[in-house]
Amino acid sequence: MLIDCHSHHKIQNENIYRLYSLSREEILKKNHWPDCSFVAGIHPWWIPSSIQIQDLLDCFKSDNCIGVGEFGLDKVKNSNWIDQLKTCHELLDFYQNLPQAKIAVCHNVRASSELLEIFKQHRLQKPVILHDINGNVSQIKSFCRYPVYFSVGSKIFDSNTTIAKNITSLPLERLLCETDESHQSLESIYQHVADCLNIDVMKLEEQLEANFLQALGQTRIR
Repeated sequence: MLIDCHSHHKIQNENIYRLYSLSREEILKKNHWPDCSFVAGIHPWWIPSSIQIQDLLDCFKSDNCIGVGEFGLDKVKNSNWIDQLKTCHELLDFYQNLPQAKIAVCHNVRASSELLEIFKQHRLQKPVILHDINGNVSQIKSFCRYPVYFSVGSKIFDSNTTIAKNITSLPLERLLCETDESHQSLESIYQHVADCLNIDVMKLEEQLEANFLQALGQTRIR
């Protein structure tokens, strides 16, 4: 099975497990949860936000809510930087102390040093997916000190991106793929990643499914 570990598309496919990220409107609407696995969080772009921790807790009333996301930091949209840092701390604490939350999806734009410090301060123990990873070799090695998984998206098709140049530095046992907001097919992302790593795409499928199950602490997709 193909694993789409972070997506803003609800369309389901029997051959794809897709982890959907709720929009602001969906979080605040309450009790109208999608009929698929999803995460709920406070995206750094939304800060300051009317969404409260209690709103996220309400999402876990649905059995389909399996984690927190997105959360994180974005230095490009940094007019709210102090509030971003505060919210990131709050959401990571919420995630680590909520047994129902199995996974977290993290947004990171030019803020690896700050995120690493936050992970250190919180003694990160639960798995975090760094979505749309675009880090260099040094950053990848630093994040590997924590239970972090690296999700590759459509940036992999641009040979000028950092991740395209450093894809072979990602530990295969920590690798995942995603569509995010892109209309690039998950199948094409898998194929391109397999080509970049010079491995068979079927082997990649098996490895990424195993990685995702390991992150969730499960033996099969539910």
